[in-house]
Amino acid sequence: MKQVIFDTSAYNNIVNLGKESLVNNAQERKIINLKQTHIESGQISETQDEERKIKMLSIEAEHVPTEAAVFGVSKYGAAKFGSGNKMEAMIGESKRLGTVKDSMIADVALLTDIFVSDDDRQRRRFLATNTKTTVMSTNEFVQWLENQMQS
Repeated sequence: MKQVIFDTSAYNNIVNLGKESLVNNAQERKIINLKQTHIESGQISETQDEERKIKMLSIEAEHVPTEAAVFGVSKYGAAKFGSGNKMEAMIGESKRLGTVKDSMIADVALLTDIFVSDDDRQRRRFLATNTKTTVMSTNEFVQWLENQMQS
């Protein structure tokens, strides 16, 4: 079973492609285990389009803590108190809140098999960490998952 994490753009694109049930079925068949931090769940809950929000929330995920806590961003009990060194490397010079949140997701992704993101900057920063985690776009992930479901 592959451990997988999506960033919020991937949740949006899974909904755009109408593949929520594919992801859930793959989890039921134990092909993947989708993980989610409080960052993604918070961003999804802030979605204004109620229909889209319901579809994104229908994608089942195991809630896991972020690997580092950031004052003003992290939720108590949903973050570990780590060094944050890897996360800081992904943030780089940017101190934008969005970049910090993306890096907190990517920091957890370092512990998974597959990281799904459609944010090119995020993917480049993540790949620069020399991780063994496979990075995929949503389209690549859906194609891979459909192939796994046929096996």
